[in-house]
Amino acid sequence: MEATYSKELSLYFDKLRYERNMTQETFVTGIVSIRQFRRYLKGECDIPQDIINQLSRRLGFKPEYVIWDFESERINETTLITNFYNAVANRDFNAAEEYNKQIKGKYIIDDVNRLYYTHTVNMLEMYKKIISDDVFLEKTIKLIDFPNILKSRMLSNAEIMILSTLLSMSKFTEKELIAERLKLYISQPNLIVSGHSEQVVLLCLQRLSQYEGINENYNEVIRLCNQGIELSTRLKVYYLLEYFYYFLSLAYHKLGNIKKYEESVFRCYATLYAENNEKKIAKFTDLIEDDYKISLHEFVLDYIKKTYIKH
Repeated sequence: MEATYSKELSLYFDKLRYERNMTQETFVTGIVSIRQFRRYLKGECDIPQDIINQLSRRLGFKPEYVIWDFESERINETTLITNFYNAVANRDFNAAEEYNKQIKGKYIIDDVNRLYYTHTVNMLEMYKKIISDDVFLEKTIKLIDFPNILKSRMLSNAEIMILSTLLSMSKFTEKELIAERLKLYISQPNLIVSGHSEQVVLLCLQRLSQYEGINENYNEVIRLCNQGIELSTRLKVYYLLEYFYYFLSLAYHKLGNIKKYEESVFRCYATLYAENNEKKIAKFTDLIEDDYKISLHEFVLDYIKKTYIKH
């Protein structure tokens, strides 16, 4: 049995044991020693099939049902943690807390999900001012073992997502290294160990666009955003699309291209209302109105009149 799979299955057994209100001692007595079971949990050795069978029956389940449910649990776990991250990223703290209640951090079975979850908890604590930006930076660097992580060309989606976070940290001094690595993953998504590499590429494009904008490389912002929009359109997803149009509007505005700036603001607005996420609408309305000193709704009405209504 593959080592990672064995460890994750053992963690799932421990979660089921907890849900069945059994102690570890009660669960494993007569089947395997607690010390050996904890070796399975740490991934120090594989859990044999006969032990899988006996532990399943100790729980009152058929072994094949446990395996089927284990596979489903891994998918559900990923979905739940992704929803938790998205809620935190959108500053929807009420939703984030509800998702977090459903996640039992101690019993996360997938190593990548555990990394993703830990990072999201750190983000939530930073946004809620429980920890400072400096502490968040320290935790992030330690979590992904930077800079040693750069020695590996192939990374998981969670590692890339966390790595890209460093681009937005003001006191992090090695941003160019991160930018170079993210551009590598955009050009070679086969280096991303993930079932959804397209979404990771979109995230890289979004964070690189923001980084290049801060560095006033506006033509590069336009190139990256258009690449992101093209990929989103091809995949038929809204993921980060509002950011691409918003960053485009900033870049075109800085370059004095009023026609493209207005079009980008309008498309950002249209994307937000098509997705109909109230938190995102409020967030980007505040950003756009503060950036351009406009009423967004009035701007859009005027844009429609002069662009689409023929006199």
